[in-house]
Amino acid sequence: MAKLSVTEALRRRRAWKSFRPGPAMDDATLADLVATALLTPTSYNLQHYRLIAVRDSARREALCEAAHNQRSIADAACVLVVAADPLAWMGAETRWQHLSEDHRGRIARSVAGTYADDERLSRDEAIRSGSMLAMSLMLVAEERGWQSCPYIGFSADAVAALVDLPEDWMVVLLVALGHSEEGGRPRPPRLDVTTVLCDESWRGPIDPARLGDGGVDP
Repeated sequence: MAKLSVTEALRRRRAWKSFRPGPAMDDATLADLVATALLTPTSYNLQHYRLIAVRDSARREALCEAAHNQRSIADAACVLVVAADPLAWMGAETRWQHLSEDHRGRIARSVAGTYADDERLSRDEAIRSGSMLAMSLMLVAEERGWQSCPYIGFSADAVAALVDLPEDWMVVLLVALGHSEEGGRPRPPRLDVTTVLCDESWRGPIDPARLGDGGVDP
């Protein structure tokens, strides 16, 4: 199939609530999706995340149970557990091996100065990185002809135990990939641009007359 533009992928993407049961996603397809999504930016290039692909049918059933029995998880071709490390900042130098030792040291000191004394920021950054990667995965999947659904409704402890996640890591969300039986369904209403977009400050409404066609999503 012809590849979609980013705009087309965004317009076509839905959070699909059911998938057509079928074979598990193969390694080559999965690696292609993930390799492209890994172009997603992260703060200081820390790349806080790991992805655990759950494709075995029995393990998907167990994951479904941990996610309050959302059946689309059991029927998906692959469910990715998006995990993140709040302490990724401690390994900053390993993310910059192409630079000189002195340069890597300067980056590591800057990273430590940002995160070492701020546990909340470290956790927030891990969640941001995992979430941004998940969005990229869903857009790449849409481009490649796969449907997707993100999930935040699950027992984090049960999911972590199922995939043997180290205790200092966290489950950010789940992303199921498959082929949907639902067909095209209308997108739930979105807030319009003039509601979301402020001009210079919270109290600065944007003038609709200045938006032109950019204020309309067909």
